Amino acid sequence: MMDKEAQAQYATEYSYPAPPPYTPSEPPHQQRPYYPPPQQGSAPPPHHVFAPQQQQQPQVASYQGGGWHFPLFSCLDDLSTCLITFFASFITEWQMSKQLGHPKYAQFLLLLGIFFATPLVVLVYVVGYAPMMVRQDRDGWVMSQMLLGVIYMVMMGAIGARFVILVKQRSQIRHQLNVPGGCVDDCCTLYWCGPCAVCQMKREADYMAQIDSFNRCATNIPTAIPRM
Repeated sequence: MMDKEAQAQYATEYSYPAPPPYTPSEPPHQQRPYYPPPQQGSAPPPHHVFAPQQQQQPQVASYQGGGWHFPLFSCLDDLSTCLITFFASFITEWQMSKQLGHPKYAQFLLLLGIFFATPLVVLVYVVGYAPMMVRQDRDGWVMSQMLLGVIYMVMMGAIGARFVILVKQRSQIRHQLNVPGGCVDDCCTLYWCGPCAVCQMKREADYMAQIDSFNRCATNIPTAIPRM
């Protein structure tokens, strides 16, 4: 180590003071590090800079695979959804509309399904066709037929609105999954294979809801505070 004369010469030769001399009285864990003397005209040794560690981004799952995850005719793989869709499709459509973010469509489809599921339809047809079969009261028969025609038009309009809603929802699912196709494909699929298409859409909506829930949990994980 340097003595006092060497320290004075070191201070006059360089622009900053020399490191303090070593004192054996200090414990080993408190010994100061020794820095070798730099060359003349060189810059002083740099300070140690601790850069903050970059936070690792959470892994986010994606369901855009470029195709349907569930084939059209794989309804029996999910037997509960298949049976509910076959016997009460309005329940499946109501749940699917809520998952896709269409609460108004869900309410409409639920009311439409309840209307068709009640014996009111059978009662209307009986009231409409009974006077026609008996043909005793012509005025009553004409009024019943007019009422039946109005109800039939309302029912056909509601069924058409349901079909348009399902086409729109299938198009939304197809765009989210990045599946090639168009509106014509969606219309033909829902028209010719309606129950199978609804089952497929419901299963895809369930799958996307699981992926979205996983991504929300992954992005909201609290990060540990680094120890100082």
